[in-house]
Amino acid sequence: MKSLRLLAIEDSEEDVILLMRELRAGGYESDWERVETAEAMKSAIAQKQWDIIISDYIMPQFSGLDALDLVKQSGIDIPFIIVSGKIGEDIAVEAMKAGAHDYIVKGNLARLVPAVERELREAETRKARRLAEDELKRYREHLEELVTNRTDELKSANEHLQMEIADRKMAEEALRKAVKRANDEKAKSDAIIAALGDGIVIQDREYRITYQNRIHKKLIGDQLGQYCYLAYRSSGDVCEDCPIEMAFDDGRIHKAERKIKTDKGVLNIEVTASPLRDATGEIISGIEVVRDVTERRKMENELREHRDHLDLLVKERTAELRKVNRELRAEIMRRIQMEKDLIESQRFVHRIADATPNILYLYDVIDNRNIYVNSIVKEVLGYSPEAIKKMKSAFFKALLHPDDTPVISSMAERFLKAKDGDIIESEYRLKNAKGEWRWFYSRDIVFKRTSDGLLKLILGISQDITERKAVEQELNNSREQLRILLAHLQSVREDERTRISREIHDELGQSLTALKIDLSWLLKRLSKEQKPLVEKVELMSNLIDMNIQTVKRISAELRPGLLDDLGLPAAFEWQAEDFQKRTGIHCEVRIHPEDIALDRNLSTAIFRIFQETLTNVVRHAKAKNVGVTLTKKKEEVLLEVKDDGKGITEKQISSPKSIGLIGMRERVHFFGGGVKISGKKDKGTVVTVTIPIKKATESGGAASADKSAKSRTVIGARA
Repeated sequence: MKSLRLLAIEDSEEDVILLMRELRAGGYESDWERVETAEAMKSAIAQKQWDIIISDYIMPQFSGLDALDLVKQSGIDIPFIIVSGKIGEDIAVEAMKAGAHDYIVKGNLARLVPAVERELREAETRKARRLAEDELKRYREHLEELVTNRTDELKSANEHLQMEIADRKMAEEALRKAVKRANDEKAKSDAIIAALGDGIVIQDREYRITYQNRIHKKLIGDQLGQYCYLAYRSSGDVCEDCPIEMAFDDGRIHKAERKIKTDKGVLNIEVTASPLRDATGEIISGIEVVRDVTERRKMENELREHRDHLDLLVKERTAELRKVNRELRAEIMRRIQMEKDLIESQRFVHRIADATPNILYLYDVIDNRNIYVNSIVKEVLGYSPEAIKKMKSAFFKALLHPDDTPVISSMAERFLKAKDGDIIESEYRLKNAKGEWRWFYSRDIVFKRTSDGLLKLILGISQDITERKAVEQELNNSREQLRILLAHLQSVREDERTRISREIHDELGQSLTALKIDLSWLLKRLSKEQKPLVEKVELMSNLIDMNIQTVKRISAELRPGLLDDLGLPAAFEWQAEDFQKRTGIHCEVRIHPEDIALDRNLSTAIFRIFQETLTNVVRHAKAKNVGVTLTKKKEEVLLEVKDDGKGITEKQISSPKSIGLIGMRERVHFFGGGVKISGKKDKGTVVTVTIPIKKATESGGAASADKSAKSRTVIGARA
């Protein structure tokens, strides 16, 4: 059993016990504590170090988002998972944006153990990354000291030049080989570090930027020597929640998220700050790792900048050697030492590669084999790096999903056309050692070519996205179920409207007609001398006439009888004429062919969409004219509604409050169609609906597609 220190934010001890049982079944022995208030949570965090926090979303005295804020304020880096039975998709997305690492529904605790394991791994990865950054700083300082020492030695050894002139040819050859090996190792190291993809910046205690790597410059521009708060926000003082300031204060690692404006627009960046200390342990500066979480796929770090600096040093020292003929023997010894440093650097890069949570590999295209795979492949696929290398060209034959063979073939074709620096992205499935299919997302670049320009080596990084695929599929299934339910509700609603419309028309209409007949009979039997009674009967008769018209109007609005009896074209004409009478807005309808016949559900959907567009014209457009075109082609129905009003804006089109537009889209989406809405200021709005149809679902549709098909135009008179 693996031990786990767990802090539970939960008002129900029974729910916590259920969580402990689930974790124990997953192989975890938990040392846990339950709290349900902010004060209790602060005390628990201060008194003990926890591996993970699991929180309910809604509690009587507390909430999951409040608990998440307390974790951020404390500055600790700890996985935070929300487990709730009442959380919806919108709330879950809000919690994830606020910083929660995952959310789980209490009714589906099967995801709990995998989520805990994943977040624990990612926490360890972040810890390893921070250690690697510290190691990188110490290594750079060592190299700078080494260059200074070697330069002094070269100056003092110039007097021995003549004694070693005979060894010059041999030394130059050795130097050439050493430079070649240094360049090869540098290229490999740069490519590996480039695949990791983060921006790195160092600030002194005055918050002045003393170092930027290339990715950081690409994100916010060249800010070397600038104060960080001017570079990020153009502010005159340190940000209120500055992570580097907190790192200076308590010597711990802090994380924050920022929105910054760049030439590319507004970017979301994640900043992880940690202190840098001298030999005495005093904090002398701070380092920030900046990740562009808008894309999360382009990695770079400080090692590339350091390798460029090292390459410049090699060129300068080589030119200096040729110019002044300095001591070659000392130079050779320096190159030998450099090779040792590069070997140590390579080991350091391998340690960084092994610390990344993704699979990093180097593939030989000519020999069809992996010549390097980092150790994480054992954890992800269950095969050791040595086993992967031994598979050679049989790797994809043995592990690739049969349906994804075209993906790998396409990758090969794209690499033949790829230029140096191009990134090839792909998704595919591989079978792990347990026989399970896992989804992977890979990014590959050309690492090396032959002297003839042929592709030799491919460097790639592959991420396990199985959980993300499962979540996407679950969301798609949920959305599809909601659309089916909506369609069912619309159908039930239309049936109920039809029933109520018929009952009002038949029952109430017949009663009013009978009452009208009785009043006519009574009026004939009243004499002229009974004038008050005659006037009263006539008033009652007029009131009954008004009620009969009201019954007809309500019945037609609930479910136009023309739609069921005479079809969609007649219903469109009636609706346009009624709309013009009620609003005074001129409405012209064009229908082609004039005998369009569709099944009941599709006709109802198109008619309701037409009604919704007219409603929007009345409420928002301030138009004087409306043009409607209904066209049936061989395999689709096209509805276009134009007005000459003020024009809808993009904000209104995409607004979640535009319930009518959302309803139109859902109706059309159920039939596999599409809605296009566009508007120009003071020039009106155009709504275009396209719905595919099948001959099997049409009623009398074939007759409308022959050469004798006609079209009709209904132009309402100006009211």
